[in-house]
Amino acid sequence: MGDDIARAPADPVGVAMVGNGFMGRAHTLALVVAGLLVPDLPPVELRSISGRDPGRTRRSAAQYRYREAFTDWRAQLDGPGLSAVDVVLPTELHHAATMAAIGAGHAVLCEKPLAATAADAYEMWQAAEAAGVVHMCGFNFRFAPAVRLAHDLVVAGEIGEVVAFDGSFLESIGLPDHDADDVAVWPPPPQDGALLGLGPHILDLALWFAGEPTTVQAQRGKLNPAPTVRDDFFSGTLQFRSGAHGTVRGSRVAGGVTSECRFTVTGTKGALRWESPRLNELWSITPGHRATLIEVTRPTDPFMAMWWPEPGHPISWTETFTHQAAHFLRAVAGGTSVRESAADFEDGYRCALVVDALSAAADSGRPTALARPEG
Repeated sequence: MGDDIARAPADPVGVAMVGNGFMGRAHTLALVVAGLLVPDLPPVELRSISGRDPGRTRRSAAQYRYREAFTDWRAQLDGPGLSAVDVVLPTELHHAATMAAIGAGHAVLCEKPLAATAADAYEMWQAAEAAGVVHMCGFNFRFAPAVRLAHDLVVAGEIGEVVAFDGSFLESIGLPDHDADDVAVWPPPPQDGALLGLGPHILDLALWFAGEPTTVQAQRGKLNPAPTVRDDFFSGTLQFRSGAHGTVRGSRVAGGVTSECRFTVTGTKGALRWESPRLNELWSITPGHRATLIEVTRPTDPFMAMWWPEPGHPISWTETFTHQAAHFLRAVAGGTSVRESAADFEDGYRCALVVDALSAAADSGRPTALARPEG
């Protein structure tokens, strides 16, 4: 006979997953694993999942152990035992689904970008605040241990005052393939393009490390001739209210790169550098150009106590979603804000403001002032 395990009573968090693409899979895995690894989290009940294709959605529900499958996400929001909604739909549907979830009184985790426009993002933030529901925007790079350590070091003043942030997110998914006749066959265009699809990841980190921008400049373009493609690449500069300066770049057509996010944050006493292909490593650079590699795998490093009792065992991109899910579930259980370490809807809105400003600057070819966020 095994020993009975005493657990503190906790109300389960019933989750509706709105969307069943690869982000739906990533978020589902994270919710399940977080519940297994973190003993103080409430139990998770996978109530329902939705998708456009009935057969695929039923298969997703069976595979991931959701109780119900829907082809209309609106029908999910009235289900019994529901307390949290996870929105992983295409960006243009974030606003409608999230506003409906808020109206039903549910906590909401919405994938980045929060919305297609800053105006929609602002409405989502204000509605969530007025309803008093927990709200979180899914910027999972904040939950990479090395990125969190970098932020902790910046907050502690280890590199002095931040004077620059330089970041990029590069992919090659938008490059054309070539068939036997050497005719370019473009893949289906990414829904959001480079600025809206990749930009928010690096911009959220820029705002997290350097604060609020005041003015931006930008340019963008595309290789894919399809009229539905917004842009394949962009670059921009940011002037921060603190006096710091930033550069950001994103591309779906970066040859030789599968997918990589990287940044350097520079201060008056040193700098920190991170790149996603080496997710467990953080470089610390002193003013004398002496670089020290920090292997962020110790149990005392951010999030690593969830995993292995000894240092040296790396984790992957997948685990960042587990850390994010654990943070969200704890906030839902306690009815608390996800701030300061995670991004809430205000952070998603502030990021959307910068995206809008970069878009306007690229269209006009002129520096564009950023409207100071409300609140």
